[in-house]
Amino acid sequence: MKTLKHFINGHYVAGSSEDSFELVSPVDGETYAISPNANEAEVEQAYSAAEAAFSIWRKSTPAQRQKALLRLADEIERNVEASDAVELPVHDGGVEDCTSAGGRQHGGVKTKRHHAS
Repeated sequence: MKTLKHFINGHYVAGSSEDSFELVSPVDGETYAISPNANEAEVEQAYSAAEAAFSIWRKSTPAQRQKALLRLADEIERNVEASDAVELPVHDGGVEDCTSAGGRQHGGVKTKRHHAS
């Protein structure tokens, strides 16, 4: 079973707490990963990083934001095979949307393209 890490300020960080929880698919009730619970310091680090990123993002124009979202969607699609190795479903709008090398669209790509339009 995949054990996740926190993603803080552009880096994956293992949780410092032993406390974790299961991520359960609403589609089939199966547990697909374990996620660490963040402690107060980790939440503060994530909040500070998000606040700093937002100060840059909010100054960007709609065209710059659109370009960034489309580039993100392109990168996800370009890395489909690598992401298949992770085998984690993405819940896109509450619906499980996974990618396979066989051609299903990567979860989240549709949403990113929609928000960019």
